[in-house]
Amino acid sequence: MTSEIRVNKLTNRIGLSTVTFADSGIGVTVTGRIDPDTDSARDLGTTSVRWRNAYVDTYYGDGSNLTGIAGDKIEEGNTKAEVVDTGAGYFVVETDGVEAFRVNDNGKLTTGGENSPDVVTGGLCLNTGDNDGIFFSCKNSDIAHGRTSLDETDTLFSLRKISGSNGGVDMRGYTDSASADPAIRIFGVIDDGSNASYCPLELRGARKNSGGNTGTSQMHSNRGVVRISNDGDVTVATFTGQGLCFGSDIEAANALDDYEEGTFTPTNANGSGVSDSWTGHYTKIGNVVHFRINQSSGTFGFTAMQAIAANYPYQPAHPGAFVVTNGNPNISGTGLTYAHSNKYLYFGFSASGQTYVVISGTYLTS
Repeated sequence: MTSEIRVNKLTNRIGLSTVTFADSGIGVTVTGRIDPDTDSARDLGTTSVRWRNAYVDTYYGDGSNLTGIAGDKIEEGNTKAEVVDTGAGYFVVETDGVEAFRVNDNGKLTTGGENSPDVVTGGLCLNTGDNDGIFFSCKNSDIAHGRTSLDETDTLFSLRKISGSNGGVDMRGYTDSASADPAIRIFGVIDDGSNASYCPLELRGARKNSGGNTGTSQMHSNRGVVRISNDGDVTVATFTGQGLCFGSDIEAANALDDYEEGTFTPTNANGSGVSDSWTGHYTKIGNVVHFRINQSSGTFGFTAMQAIAANYPYQPAHPGAFVVTNGNPNISGTGLTYAHSNKYLYFGFSASGQTYVVISGTYLTS
């Protein structure tokens, strides 16, 4: 061991010259403080001969002269975390020399080197570059669904790119036991439902605008807007630009575009009713109207080709037929509806003193 120790009694300080110690054991024990003789001018080790480990409670100062740890960044090789406080400041993390994560000056969080996020303050923008597959997933230790050909078994929810060249998002959710719990539930709540236009949930489909601007246009009448399938193999139904089609059919002529139920009030136009009263109910499916008219009170008599003003809500586009029955006296007959704006029902037979007459029929609106 070679050493030289100098003691200054006046200042109560110890100075060390060149000292060599063995690799093991305690070399120097200090009670008090060890100071350099001048500020920011002495080194502890060199760039080629370094101390192996330093056990320190607290570092003071800005750290600007420390290699690898500075006042605004921590860096090792080509991986670093840095705070930039010039202009629009931000915090950035790089791995292998590539930006992985950033928080910009207004609190927007981005990944993949994205420096122009299209989110609001506090929002998250994920940039996965040209990578395909899962870009977001949620895991839970309670889940073990076993569908590992789709996702890892403890994945509860995932979002992935559908097509490597065309984009699109595939959303998947999982449960791991038999129950009434759905794998994905979409639940919307609105404050008020008093207006007919208010709706808590909307599914929207469209195509890019054919007029040349950057917006969207409606789907054609014979093209799907929303498709419902069984495991992706069998189409159960498709909501098209025209209405609802079943199976793989999407033709506009086959689409169900209207369903309605309601009531109407017929009147005795030409019969010999005495204080008679009528009520009507209808169901409209597409262009087909099924109706039923009940005589709720009074008596009714009529002759062939006399009429009741049906007043049903839709005008017939073609002549149709109806049947007439009642319980007492017992009658049974038919009549016609005409394609006319007066919406009359014309009887095909005569009867008198009838009560509780029931008229039911069908006609087309187009």
